[in-house]
Amino acid sequence: FLGGILAVAATGFFGGAALSPTEARASIGRGSWPQLGFDQVPVSSEDAAVDPAPRRWRIDVSPLRTSSDFRALFTAGVVSYLGSMFTFVAIPLQAQQLTGSFVVVGLLGLAEVIPILVFGLWGGALADHVDRRRMILVTEVCLGIGSLVLLANALLPDPHVWVLFVVGALFAACDSLQRPS
Repeated sequence: FLGGILAVAATGFFGGAALSPTEARASIGRGSWPQLGFDQVPVSSEDAAVDPAPRRWRIDVSPLRTSSDFRALFTAGVVSYLGSMFTFVAIPLQAQQLTGSFVVVGLLGLAEVIPILVFGLWGGALADHVDRRRMILVTEVCLGIGSLVLLANALLPDPHVWVLFVVGALFAACDSLQRPS
């Protein structure tokens, strides 16, 4: 946890100037952040030993601070990605709870991997030839419909396992088409 705070403070994520690791550690107890310019930050041999990544290798997060459009796009991408990953875990978990069989879970994994291999290669080429916004919109609508189908199946008194296979393959195909965009 403290390492994450130091990393955020050292990159200047909150709008302040970038701090060296020594200054970031020292400022945590003071309650205020020193306002140093990027080129005014003293770099000592102690800082070089603590900070193995040179500044040129750090991720530039300034577009997140300066552009509201980029912030919205980045946030939407993170939410979409996390939703896809939750679904990739939830579907096999539901299959295991419904059947009690890990063989079914393995077959479900196979049913998800095949569309990833097929549509992942095709999705890259397709992303170059069609409008990316339209492609993302269509795949997000398909993923949303798949989520509604999963919800309807889960609310049934006796959920069907075959629905998990169909929706799992659909999710994998749509996610593979969307990621290159």
